Parts: sequence; structure tokens; C-alpha cells
Amino acid sequence: MSINIGPSAQTLKVLETVPVSIAILSPQLLILTASDQYLRETETIRQNIVGRNVFDVFPDNPNTPEAKGVFNLNASLQSVLRNKQPHKMALQHYDVPHPVVAGKFITRYWEPLNTPVFDDAHNIQYIIHMVTNVTDRVLAEKGLALSKDELVTVNSKLSEANHEIQATVEELEASNEELLATQEELQRANVLLEERVARRTKELFESELNLRTLIATARNPLAIIRGRNWVIEIANQAIADIWGKIAGDITGKQLLKLLPELEGQPFAAFLAMVYDTGISYGEDEELFYLNTPAGTIVKYISFYYDPLFDADGNVTGIVVAANDITGIVEARQLLEKSYDQQKALNEEIGASNEELAAANEELLATNEELIQAKENLSANIIELAEREAKLSYMLADAPVAIAVLKGRNFIVESANKKVLEVWGKTDDIIGKPLQEAIPEWTGRKYLDLLENVYASGNPYYGNEVKTLLEQEGKIEEVYSNFVYQPLKDPAGKTISIMLLAHVVTEQVKARKAIERAEEKQRIAVEAADMGTWYINTATRELITNGRLRQLFGFNADEEMSYHAAARQIPEPYREMVLNSIEHSIETGAMHEIEHPIVGYHDNQTRWVKATGKLYEAEPGKPSHFSGVMFDITDRREQEQRKDDFISIASHELKTPITSLKASLQLLERMKDDPSSQMLPRLIEQSSRSMGKISALVEDLLNVSRMNETKLQLHKEPFNIAAMLNVCCSHVRITGKHELIVQGDESLIVYADEQQVDKVLVNLVNNSVKYAPESKIIYIVIEKLDDFARISVKDTGPGMSKEKIGHLFDRYYRAEPASYQNAGLGLGLYISSEIVKRHGGEIGVESELGQGSTFWFTLPLE
Repeated sequence: MSINIGPSAQTLKVLETVPVSIAILSPQLLILTASDQYLRETETIRQNIVGRNVFDVFPDNPNTPEAKGVFNLNASLQSVLRNKQPHKMALQHYDVPHPVVAGKFITRYWEPLNTPVFDDAHNIQYIIHMVTNVTDRVLAEKGLALSKDELVTVNSKLSEANHEIQATVEELEASNEELLATQEELQRANVLLEERVARRTKELFESELNLRTLIATARNPLAIIRGRNWVIEIANQAIADIWGKIAGDITGKQLLKLLPELEGQPFAAFLAMVYDTGISYGEDEELFYLNTPAGTIVKYISFYYDPLFDADGNVTGIVVAANDITGIVEARQLLEKSYDQQKALNEEIGASNEELAAANEELLATNEELIQAKENLSANIIELAEREAKLSYMLADAPVAIAVLKGRNFIVESANKKVLEVWGKTDDIIGKPLQEAIPEWTGRKYLDLLENVYASGNPYYGNEVKTLLEQEGKIEEVYSNFVYQPLKDPAGKTISIMLLAHVVTEQVKARKAIERAEEKQRIAVEAADMGTWYINTATRELITNGRLRQLFGFNADEEMSYHAAARQIPEPYREMVLNSIEHSIETGAMHEIEHPIVGYHDNQTRWVKATGKLYEAEPGKPSHFSGVMFDITDRREQEQRKDDFISIASHELKTPITSLKASLQLLERMKDDPSSQMLPRLIEQSSRSMGKISALVEDLLNVSRMNETKLQLHKEPFNIAAMLNVCCSHVRITGKHELIVQGDESLIVYADEQQVDKVLVNLVNNSVKYAPESKIIYIVIEKLDDFARISVKDTGPGMSKEKIGHLFDRYYRAEPASYQNAGLGLGLYISSEIVKRHGGEIGVESELGQGSTFWFTLPLE
């Protein structure tokens, strides 16, 4: 039967800093925790909601002034519990109480998503309730709807006067619908991102739970200790038994304070060596003195220390694997003692035989003494047999695998229960050669090792050696620590080999599982592309991962102190960021801020979002301030471009619309006086204003077509020089600039002549706008391989290299918005897209004071 358990306390702390509005609910719909962002947006306090039913905190249909629909959270959650599937709710209008003014509510619109998280038996373990605050978007859409109604009213009043204005409004409305569709696409992308965050959060929970469960349930003694103070982070009962403790009482305590008797013993020195070098270390047999209420007892321990690394390769802790081998050592010592006793007894028997021979020669007549000597000898033999029987009985039940292999054929002379269990055999193999008893060893290195031990007389020690053995009809991997010990006769000749083995399969698998779990955690952090930090509140020591150091412009493997990081924050923001950090450390308040960083090596400016909080001190550990950091440079640039575009579009549209409005008002006054001399001028002025509006709207529609791949090209061969000689008539008519066509006038290109004309008009307009003193503008035609290159050259002021790199970006203008020339910054962008879709290239060459040359290429016929 599977038992549902929620996330651990450490996991709940991690969730509190996630920059997403989520609440974790139990299957009984109790609130287990909520992120800090969720608390802010719902105007709630964690201690007031944790442990309460979600509908006690958020009634299903609250009595708020503006709540009109039913908040169907209960129906959604019941659907999740019943169908075990995520459920995304429709847009919800649910107001929250004002945090200060009693009885007042704050308007909120939400898009909730409820996602179940399962245990191994596919029972719901908990529910992630994620909400997206879309209040600003909904209110903006409502305001937009009102603006559209007002615009329709104005258009209806002006429709009789000018049908072209009505057509322009309809095109603007179409553009608005396209913008709304884009917003919906962004919303869908946001939902996918939220689902991805929820999935990664669940995987992090499961990884941590699996790690702790693995150590707690392992049969071999295991523990994880952290830091130079050797604080016990995780320990199972098996290792607690070795220390004479209870597992639940030792977590979070320092090892040397828990076992002060370790001072003077070698274990602390070995731990320090592993922590400093990052190299594993272990001993097959070491004395361990343990203080107990009954006095000091002596144990024999085999142990192995493995270092734990963070993502930067720094040692942060040690995995301790140990085994109490006191019984094995005492059995071996007893065996050695028995062997010495047998040898001494053999010497005594030899001396007795010599004495008996002398007695026979000297006392042939004393038959009674000879009989007595024989009786004494029989008693000694019986005593020796009893000792051997006791030793055999003791070794048979020893907890380690013991076997004696006799002669060069390695006949299994004796084998205790443990070695038969490890080999997967019965006592039928007694008396058989090893190669016949265990045929799966044929051709493997174990027989060669035995041969070397027999021939050299030297023991062989193996550590965590993998062996393939048949167990219950299957070939299994078995790891063991073992020794092949030669047994010799009084002349020093090897006659048998004793095998002593301790199976450490579970210990090895547990260590490898821990290593895999740590690797998964490291991969999860890297996949999220997050920078992480840890600040010791007492010393201000800063520990970061490689990604955070890269955000500050350092190399991933380079050291970065707290003060070095602060120096990379620009002066206008530095004090604000540092004050926020110090305020969070002093008060425990949430640290959440966006600010720029200037890279240490690359001097590149990046915008980041930092979120962190203070974690109170745990036993044996200082309090620390930690959190995460994301690169939001692209988002900030997109927001800036959007703001710039809105500002530019508003400014550019306002001027011709204002002029058109004034002209129409004057025309309205003069409608009864058609002979007025101002009528032609007003009509001409209205036409110019409409032309500007039409040009701006046409630019926007062209960009929309580019984005939706609706730009259709109708290619056909034509003479490029002929087209250049008649294009840009609007410039030629004014007489302010002379357009001179030069170069190879015979080239035939394969392109859409109408679209190429737009490119030429945009480039010539650009020269006229930004180089008004350049009276002559050259249009040069050249042949480059299979392409025609057309260049538009002026003798204007030129431009800097910084501007050249952005000229073909959407909405970019070479001069600030206050510059006297108008436009949305779309002409060069549209030209670039048209040329690229022809398979050509576009570029610019310019220097300050040397004029500019804009060029593009088109394929020849």
C-alpha cells in the first residue's frame, strides 16, 4: 500500500523563493505552502494560510463589489483528484481584500492551472496550484475595447466627409486584431513555460526524496556529513548502531561533538584529508574505541570515505560507508591462535615421541609408565579434536564468507554458510575442485590470482571487486572486499589457501546511486540556466555556481568575492541592490530586484532578476542568505523596443491626424461657401496628411506581412537600369536632389520589380532624409559573379560604427525621436526583408564626415 507524503521541509523552503505564483495543496485541499510571489499577488500572509483548507482562505464566490462570475476552483480541483489530469481554468475574475482599507477590494483577473504530482504508486501526492495574474492585460484589453467604440463613433461622423479615413480605420482595426492574436500566442507560450517550471519542480522534489529514502532504507551503514565541522546531514540506523546512537537523534549534529572519543583516533585526520584533496580513502580494518555507559569498548571497522562535489568541483561533504567487522576480525584472530596452538601441540607431540623413545630404551621394564604416556597422548589428541570442532562450528556461522581451498587443484576443503550463500551453491561442492564447483569462473582472473598466491606464498587483497555469480538461477553482479591468505606447513610451503570475503554490494550500489542523484541535481540547475548564490551572513563569504559568475562577466572557474560582484553593478543601482540585500538579511524580508551588471572581462551590460531570502541558522550551521538569478536582458530589450515603438508611432500618427482634423474642421465651416479661396489649400493639406497616415499604416502592414510570411514575390526578368531611371519620381520632381545612375546598364535581374522599387525608394528616401545637403545622389550598378549589386551613395555626414550594426533592425532610427525627420524606423527593415527573400544581401558602408553607401544584391536572370 502506497502512503502519500508531501514535499520535505527543505523542498518547501525552496518553493518559497520560486519566482512563480504557486501554492502546494494536499489531496485534502489543505495549503502546505505558497511562494512569496503568490502571497504578494493574493495579499495574504504565509502563517495565516498554511494548514488551512483552500476554500476557508479563498471562498468559492466571495462577496466582493465587482465579482460577478463563480470562481470554479472547487470544480477544477475535484476534476484533478477524480481524473488525475492537469486542469487549466478559464479566465477568472476574483478580487482580493485591500491589505490596508477594510471592506475595500483590489480587482484581480487570474488564469489558474492545477497540476497533480504522483508518488511511485501513481497516487496523488500533492497538487501544484499555479495562478497567473493577468489583471493588467485584461484591463488594457477593456480600455482598448472602449477606445475602439469611441473610434467607431468618430469614424461614423466623418464617413460622409472622407471614405478614405474609414478604410484607414478598418486597416488599423485589422492590425489591432493581429496584435491581439500575438498576445494570445504569448499567453500560450507562458502556459507552456509554467508547465515546464511545474514539471522541473516535481522532478527536483522526487530526486531529493529518492536520495533520502535510499540512504534511510539501505542495509549497509551510510551517512552524509557536510562542511569542515562534519555536520551529519543524513544517517541511517545501521551506521547509528556502530556509533551506539539513534538515527533520529544525530541528524544535524557535529560528528566530533557526538563522538568526542574520535579525538586522537585516525578517523578525523582521514576525513580532513578527503575533504582537502577530493580523493576517496578507506581502510579494510581499523580499531575504533567507542565510549559507552558500561565503559570503552573496542570495535574493528572497515570504512570508505567518498567526497561530494558541487557543480564547480568544490568538496562540500563526504559520503561515509562503514561496516562493523569486529566478528570477522575476532574469528580470524581465533583461527590464527588455533593454528599457533596446533603448531605448538605438534612440537609437543614430537618432543613427547622423543621422550617416549628414550623411555623405551631406558625403561623397557616400566610398561606401566609407557601405557600412561600413551593415555596422555590420547588425551591431547582428543583435546585437539575438540578445539578443531569448536573452531569449525564457529566459522560455519560467521557473518563473513570463509572457505579453505586445498592443494594446487583448489579442492573445496571447507566452506561456511556465508560463502555458500554468496556463491549460490550448497555443501555438495565440498571435496570438489574449485573450477568444477564454480564452473562460471572458468577463464576468469580469480583462478589466476589463486595460482599466484599459491606459487608466491603472498596474500592477495581485493577491494570492491565485481564478481559475476549465479544466484537463484540468474547471473548477478556481486561486489566484495576479500583476501586470499596462504596456509603453510612448518616448512613454509603453501598447502592451502583460505578465502575471507565481505560482500559490499549494497554499499557500492548505494554510493553509486548517491553519485547519480547528485549528478541529476547538477544537471537540473544547469538546464534551468540559473545562477545560484550562498552568502554566509556572519562572514559575507560568497559561494556561487559557474553560471552566476558568467553573468557577472567572470570565467566559470574563476573566484568571485562578494565585494568583487558588487563592483560590477553600475553606480546608480549598486547602493539600492546592496541595501536590499542587507535589509533582507536583517529583517528576513524577500529580496527581489532587477538591475544591470557590467561584465568584469567582456564589459558587456546584462540585465538580471535576482530573488533570494534569509534562511535561519540550523544546528551546527550559520544562517545564510541564498537565492537565484536569471538573465532578463532579452526581455528588457524587448520591452524597451516596444515602448520606443509606441512612443514613435504615437508621435508620428498624432501630427498628421491633428493636421487632418484641423483641415476638416475648417472645411466644415466653409461647406456653405464653396467659392472660398482656402478650399484648395485645405484639400491639398488634408491630402498630404492622409498620405502620411497611409504611408505609416502601409509600413505597419508590410511588417505584419513579413512576420506572417504573406509577402508574395512575382519574379520576372527586367532591366535594372531601366527601372532605376524612372523610380523615385517624387524626389526628382522636387528638384532638390539629382539622381545619377552609373555602371553596367545592361544587367538583367530576376526579381519582383514592384518590391525592388520599394527598396530603392526606401534607400533614396533615407539619403534625402539624413543627408539633405547631398545635392547629388549616385545609384551605381555592378556585376558580382551571378548577382547585380545596386548601391545608393550620398555625400552626407555619415554615421558611426555603433549605429551601423542596428540600421536594419525593426523600429530602429539613426537619430533620436526628437530629431526633425519623421518615420517609424521600418523602411530599412522592410528593405532588408525584401532583399533576403530574393536570395540577396544588403549592407551599408559609412564613416563620419565621409557620407554613406547603402547597397544590396539581386540574382541575375
